[in-house]
Parts: sequence; C-alpha cells; structure tokens
Amino acid sequence: MVVVLITGVCGSGKTTVAHALAKKLSCPYMDADHFHSEGNITKMKQGTPLTDEDRQPWLLALHKVIERWSNRSESGVLACSALKEQYRQTIILGAEASSENQHYCSIGDKRQKLSKPLPFYCLVVLLQGSKDLIKERMEKRQAHFMPTNLVDSQFETLEEPNNCDVYSAVNVSIDQTVEEITNQILLVLKAKCGVRVSIHSTV
Repeated sequence: MVVVLITGVCGSGKTTVAHALAKKLSCPYMDADHFHSEGNITKMKQGTPLTDEDRQPWLLALHKVIERWSNRSESGVLACSALKEQYRQTIILGAEASSENQHYCSIGDKRQKLSKPLPFYCLVVLLQGSKDLIKERMEKRQAHFMPTNLVDSQFETLEEPNNCDVYSAVNVSIDQTVEEITNQILLVLKAKCGVRVSIHSTV
C-alpha cells in the first residue's frame, strides 16, 4: 500500500491535486481542512497563525486517518499543509514523533532510526509556486476560511521535505496543469514502489 501526502502552503492546489490523484489510484482521499477544530478555524479566519499547540490534536487526528488506511492495507491520498518536518512526522508516525528522541530526520543525519519499517510506502509531495502566484490564487478563492494575509506566515513556516526513514519526498511545480502534476507524481510512485497506473499524455 502507498500513502501520499499532498502538501504545500494555502492556495497551492492541494485539494484539487489530491482528489485527481486519488481518482487515478482508485483509492480514498481526505482533506485535512475537514479535521480542524472550530477554535482553529476561528483563529485562521481572524488572520491569526496557528501555534504548534493548536495543531497537535489536528495532526494526531490526521495520523488516525493514515492508521485506518494501514489497518485495512488500503492506499490513500491526504491533502494537508504539513509545512514543518515535525508536522509531517506526527501525521505519519503519530504520538511517537512528538518526542525529540524520536525525530527521524533526513538521510545522513545521525539521529535515531525507525525501529522497524513502516507497513506502507509514504510519499510526501510539496506543491511549489511563487508567493505572487499563491496570493493571486488566494484572492480568487471563494468560501474558504484561510485569509490571504496568512500566506506570508505560511511561507515563513515552510520547511521543505527531504527523503528520510519515514518518507520519500518530491517537489512539484504548480506552474503546470493538474494532469501534468498528477502524472509527475505517478511516475515517482511507479519508480519507487512499482505502482501500476495509466499515465495519460498531455501533449
């Protein structure tokens, strides 16, 4: 089974890409926005960035989603900002990642390794675009709780993912069609873990 996290700042197209990818993989899709507490949503609507303490219950709830997929040996795609390394590892590993001693950093780091392999292959996709493009998209977006003035804080918080014991990582430009983006992700999945998918030409 494979778990794909579609990550990035607000307005990068996470929901659209995750939904399209899940359809191609014929697997479940979840949007992390649906798991925020009312308190978190209120803070974001007011233009107040969330703290790590605000995010922790949300991150653990997202881990439960992945845990359910794993228990059913079911692949899945999760759209989630997951801007920091600790957030990504908490989503994938759960409370185990909350301890500093259990922080499984990028290959080459001497910190503690996973005690046993994960029961699934995890790919973290970072959707990348310029701040100007993201702000332009945010200004056009309707009916979403995230205000445009939080874009700067999201870029400041962002830590780019790197290959590590917990997941593989790939950065994908959003300056292309959704079809091109999903095809790029599918090629990575095919190369890394032999996922059998049909990749459509965009020419």
